[in-house]
Amino acid sequence: MKVYLAGPISGHSFSDVVDWRDEAREILAYSGITAYSPMRQEEYLVEHQLMPEAPDEYAGVSVAPEAIVVRDRYDVMNTDITLMNLSGANGRVSIGSMLEAGWADAFRKILIVVMDEENIHNHAMLRGLASYVVPTLNEGLVLCQSILLP
Repeated sequence: MKVYLAGPISGHSFSDVVDWRDEAREILAYSGITAYSPMRQEEYLVEHQLMPEAPDEYAGVSVAPEAIVVRDRYDVMNTDITLMNLSGANGRVSIGSMLEAGWADAFRKILIVVMDEENIHNHAMLRGLASYVVPTLNEGLVLCQSILLP
């Protein structure tokens, strides 16, 4: 039982993108569910005030955009649910998150989207791809548990 934790990264602080994922991973682990974060092994990014948009180099570490895409697509493909937390979006659409929504649909994965009515991502196309749309992360986590646990 595996969940991929999708959501905006670029333009947000390191703690904004890591803290909710760490909390979600701990809550799901308590139920025996493994959660995968696109921020794993990315601790070297903590020195950035805001997460950059997939540059070729972070703090001297070479990161090809293709490597980011391959890892994230692999995670969506190999997990049961994509939990996409769009709450707190900073006024611009997350292109990476929207690609992940498309991958979830293409791989016929359950997509749980967390967003309120006023969210910049609130669009008919995303709602059409989503298996569920809920207003809080807690509701999204409860859904993951209720779907994956016997």
